[in-house]
Amino acid sequence: NGSREPFDNPAVRQAIAKAIDTKTLVDVVLLAQGVELPLNWYHPDLPWSINVPHVYDPEAAKTELEAAGLVDSDGDGIRELNGANTDFGILCDVNNPVEVRATELIAGMLNDVGIGASQNCLDIDSSVALIWPNFVAVAEPDYDMGIWGWSSGPQFQRGFIKFLTHCEFGTVGWGNLTGICDPTLDELVGQLTSNTDPTKTEDYSKQLQERFVENLPFIPLMSPGGNFAYNPAAYDGWTYMKG
Repeated sequence: NGSREPFDNPAVRQAIAKAIDTKTLVDVVLLAQGVELPLNWYHPDLPWSINVPHVYDPEAAKTELEAAGLVDSDGDGIRELNGANTDFGILCDVNNPVEVRATELIAGMLNDVGIGASQNCLDIDSSVALIWPNFVAVAEPDYDMGIWGWSSGPQFQRGFIKFLTHCEFGTVGWGNLTGICDPTLDELVGQLTSNTDPTKTEDYSKQLQERFVENLPFIPLMSPGGNFAYNPAAYDGWTYMKG
């Protein structure tokens, strides 16, 4: 929730990203049937993804948290914010085994770098009411952290990111669930989606992904693989769409 301390600081978001081992998430939670998402959000198989890798580096995370003012002044292993130990809940859907196991692991990873964190798994209606009240994105949602998933559409439609990050919460940014407003990213996404010169499309796409990596409005984690059953006697002409 980028409308709350300390997550409103991009440096803290960068440190949290380094504290999360996405390879372990894929191996343990998805049973290795998936991929780590790069920091630029788009699936690595998509042809326009610039594939900035997610780097797991807990020692760097500790250093960056210290620099951002999250210190453990009393030596109890938990960093403080405004004089009190950090104690953040991570929302998830209690009926989603992937989310439940992932948040359990992520809480442990954050605790390892001194961020007090624990699972807060609720029924889907209760968690949505906090993250996405009445399915309307708001500038100050009522949660600390949460795990969230979208279908494949936001990935293979590269301009879809506008809806997930735009500063106009609830309208253009109907899916901006993080409370983070980044006018620079808005401008770049707008250029990508409105330009009429196809020779500029890839440059705009690269710039917006670089900006996403720099500001991290949310932290991409993983994408599950797909196994699909079909009856070849009925139809056997399926072809793979890259990404």
